[in-house]
Amino acid sequence: MKIFYGFFLGLITLMSFAFPLHAQNCEGVSVEVVPMHPQTGQYNYFGVRVTLSQAYTEAVTVVGIISEEGGGGPNSEFTLTISQGELSAETSTTFFQTGPTSGANVSISSVTPCPPSGGSDVSVNGNRLKFPSIALYEQYADNQLDRSTLTNLATSSSEITTLQEINNEQDTLYPDFLKQVLNQDLILEAGSFLIKIDLENERALVTNSGESNAYQSLVSNQLTAQGMMNFDLDVSNGIEILEAIENGTLQTSNYQSAIERSTSRIKVFNTPSESLTGIEPPQIKGVGSGGPSANYFDNKQIVAQIHMICPHADRRENKRTQGWDTGTGESGCPDNIIVYVRDAKVVYQKAVFYFSLQSKIKSNWSGTCSNWIFIPSYDALLKLEGTTRFVKRCGNEQTPSITDYNNGRELNWRPYEGSRSLSKYDITVTFGIKHQGSSGDYNSTGPMRIVAGY
Repeated sequence: MKIFYGFFLGLITLMSFAFPLHAQNCEGVSVEVVPMHPQTGQYNYFGVRVTLSQAYTEAVTVVGIISEEGGGGPNSEFTLTISQGELSAETSTTFFQTGPTSGANVSISSVTPCPPSGGSDVSVNGNRLKFPSIALYEQYADNQLDRSTLTNLATSSSEITTLQEINNEQDTLYPDFLKQVLNQDLILEAGSFLIKIDLENERALVTNSGESNAYQSLVSNQLTAQGMMNFDLDVSNGIEILEAIENGTLQTSNYQSAIERSTSRIKVFNTPSESLTGIEPPQIKGVGSGGPSANYFDNKQIVAQIHMICPHADRRENKRTQGWDTGTGESGCPDNIIVYVRDAKVVYQKAVFYFSLQSKIKSNWSGTCSNWIFIPSYDALLKLEGTTRFVKRCGNEQTPSITDYNNGRELNWRPYEGSRSLSKYDITVTFGIKHQGSSGDYNSTGPMRIVAGY
């Protein structure tokens, strides 16, 4: 009975306090009680979650009180700091204890700063999208925020034309996210930087937006312009370099010394006391195979050794384009032979400020009236089966898998995408294709695999 009652009470409490409760009225900051589930034992336990309506370019600290429902009981003060670019922070669900039949109330005492400055709204700045912080760009690149916001901004403005709006179906060079954020000059703005990602010339150019003629320098590829940074596509730590420049731990004039490629290992731009920030020790390996574990490093050794951990993975790709059937009279080509083509690929994409593992199959046709050029206009039944394992930088291994189907011209799976590189990956995908209405087996590519680091 206790378990059932505690569970029911937890639901009631969660519903009751999922709304902003303020002692200080600070717009866009809300707090809620988070009950432990299930409630067991002779007490009930609750945590606190604080949420912002949008991310900000500085940390936001919230102080408040959680107390036993009905008043007169115990209470505890909590302090939660929501990091720059994040949307929420919370205590453990065992933070506050009440009696076996009690719930909890929560209120905010103070928010610093209030209202938070440095709003995170993406905007149109002239002819380009502007992310007010690098952290916000990362959230969109990592697909943590609703990307339709970016599309809506671009389509509602007459000043900007993105690659997505140009909508060149033959252009498979740019991933969907970069098509959303890059304008027709291949430029976006993030924090204090203008960034040009030029995949055709296999490079990214970056300059501070405050430099004289900064935008035009990028458009005209003035590589020797004041403050211009030039990265080839194998550079694996572009975001980290820009962050280091913004926080003052790296000078623009020294950016080349900080560049890391797939044969390099992550450098640390933090002060020594912050050197372990973001590193998860169980995943850290020593120098070379069989080296000491992370537990080997003490505070004196870590500053020197941390420069030798977490390698970046190479770019790899596996592509197969094959005719799988023939027909006649398709797509305005009567009495001509049509070749049905499946175009499949598995690839690790590196674009300095954007990385992804992608697999995709396209249904094409080709024939005399297309000059034997592949045309993506044939709807087929498509199948994709994929498994992967990968490690983002120094993080934990992830192992997503998928079986997916589509009736159309394209089917894809992107198990990883983000602003930071992978340390290693292993992905295998098998694609299948057949005509609509067919009861036979899928025409299969067989397993297509790419691997680096494992």
